[in-house]
Amino acid sequence: MNTTLPESPNTNFQLAAPLSTPNLQPAPALNALCSPAPLALALRYVKPTVASRTALPALKCVLLSAQMTNEASSGQFVVTTSNLNATTSAWLAAHVAAPGSIAVPYATLSDLVSRLPQNATLHFEVDSATQVLRVQCDDIMTNIKGLPANDFPHPPAWESGVEIELPGRELKSIVRQVAYAAAADDSRPVLTGVLCEIAANGLAFAAADGFRLSLRAQTATTGILESLRAIVPAQVLHDVEKIVGDDATLALAINATKTHIQFSMPNYRLVASLLEGNFPSVQSLVPNTHATRMVVDTSALGAAVDLALIFAQHAQNLVIVEVTPGESEGAGTLRLAAVSAESGDVRRALPVSVTGAEQKLALNGKFIKEFIESVNTPQIALQFNSAAAPVMFTEVGNPGYTHVLMPMHLSNGK
Repeated sequence: MNTTLPESPNTNFQLAAPLSTPNLQPAPALNALCSPAPLALALRYVKPTVASRTALPALKCVLLSAQMTNEASSGQFVVTTSNLNATTSAWLAAHVAAPGSIAVPYATLSDLVSRLPQNATLHFEVDSATQVLRVQCDDIMTNIKGLPANDFPHPPAWESGVEIELPGRELKSIVRQVAYAAAADDSRPVLTGVLCEIAANGLAFAAADGFRLSLRAQTATTGILESLRAIVPAQVLHDVEKIVGDDATLALAINATKTHIQFSMPNYRLVASLLEGNFPSVQSLVPNTHATRMVVDTSALGAAVDLALIFAQHAQNLVIVEVTPGESEGAGTLRLAAVSAESGDVRRALPVSVTGAEQKLALNGKFIKEFIESVNTPQIALQFNSAAAPVMFTEVGNPGYTHVLMPMHLSNGK
């Protein structure tokens, strides 16, 4: 976040680093200036934790806090949203004449800022008697009805625990290869999360929804003395992944009581509740032997699966997979077929490398497609045992990423 704003008569606005946790106590007034561009960016950063379905008005609001710094006529705005399970804050530079806080509807403020002239200066004032935020921009005057800052939920108290640093590119890769396998429904809440294991010599992440399992492990020097396990909501990881840049460095911290996780960068912080419960024993779900191993070109398999899904999407995404060894050693053929009683069928054959016995089974084509979209290598390997046994997918050349997919029922072997 290196946004530089247009010059004002007095200074050049810059995004500011956080000074402290936002002051959530009501203030007698707020009088400050900032520019629309960094405010719009900060509002975008905190949007994921605005509650969409709630009876509490404050959870549909953004807390706008103006804070002073040690320098005259300078300060910062902190914008904060919360859905009770997670709280996000973002910081930007501002000229603060009088500090203060107010909670205003997120949608109203966000829509307003996006429509104001981006090369102008915004002047914010709060009438503490009526809890109205006045926003002036050139000849535009707006009054937004708000709520007292103390109506906004307080962020959880933070007790120092474990903290490590992750490159942004690394975090994005982890989320892309693991979080998609978490459960979408909350019938088993623990499966909506990603298991995070941090040890002195490495990190491991796992997600499962009862039909598939994704595992990502990597060597890293974390500097921690005692290993720990935590279950992070998958949605939180998706939210952070959208914000962090490839070249950024992200601090990941888990508090001393192991109830909350925090992701932070110089101008951004998200604190979320960890999920409670026992995550499945993932290693017991990974096959440690195989009867057949097949290596296939990643893009070729992706194209074949896309073709099969034209018809499979009308038949519970069922794709029939046949692996046949060739006459020469290592050669073979992969055949994919999808049949829909409504729309027809499609069949496709691909040359592959095969060792072991012939296999025929049914897999969820949508799940195969999502795995392929997470792959970074030109080839992938599939390991089979039988029509009823789980199939293991790996990236050729990268032992740190494993995906396990349960087969679907194949009626009468057809």
